[in-house]
Amino acid sequence: MKTCINKKKSAMSLGVLFAMASAVVAHADDTTSPQYSFALTPSSDYIFRGVSQTENDPVLFAWSRVSYDAFYATLGAENVDFNNSTDAEYDVSVGWSKLLAGYTVDLGVIRYGYINAPSRIDTVELRAIVSHPLGPMTLGGAVYHTSNYFGSNDSATYGEVNLAFPIARSLSGSVALGRQTISGGNDYSTWNAGASYAFNKHCSIDLRYYDTQGHTPSNLAGNHIVASVRLSM
Repeated sequence: MKTCINKKKSAMSLGVLFAMASAVVAHADDTTSPQYSFALTPSSDYIFRGVSQTENDPVLFAWSRVSYDAFYATLGAENVDFNNSTDAEYDVSVGWSKLLAGYTVDLGVIRYGYINAPSRIDTVELRAIVSHPLGPMTLGGAVYHTSNYFGSNDSATYGEVNLAFPIARSLSGSVALGRQTISGGNDYSTWNAGASYAFNKHCSIDLRYYDTQGHTPSNLAGNHIVASVRLSM
């Protein structure tokens, strides 16, 4: 497409989306106090489903969340590098999360927006996430689906299974296996494994290995080792 996204239009779109998200959450339950959380995560790379979004360079994630009862809204932003004029990515999502019969169920929608991109690649996905404890471990699964895959007319589905487990005091491990299918082709598989150490409830570090199979050969896919720090409140 020839239409470009200017910064003013993207900022307005971002404000409208988050205002709508906050309105949905605010009316969830008038008797419930709102809960707020914020996080900053500097990382050595931004890997999205096995593929670097920053030309293998560092990224800074900023993230905020407001929740009322089972409803929530989140807003995130991070730098990207697509080797073009795109300045940054922002992510807006709303959803509902509840513990049902021992399963944590999370249903929502997320929009990935891009500031000053040379073509319109903004994408909206529906998502469903389920997790369940298995003794000290947690088994999870997720499905994401879109009918407009990042500027194309293709539909796409990403499915993932994951497992988190304790290793020692304040140290935990996790593994995930995912599959990206795209109606226009270039389906591929991705997986990652790593460990996280929590210094306290506000600060943790993570070291993770990523790899892909079947993706179009590129230095942006394939194996990566990524280190990150999470600061939250």
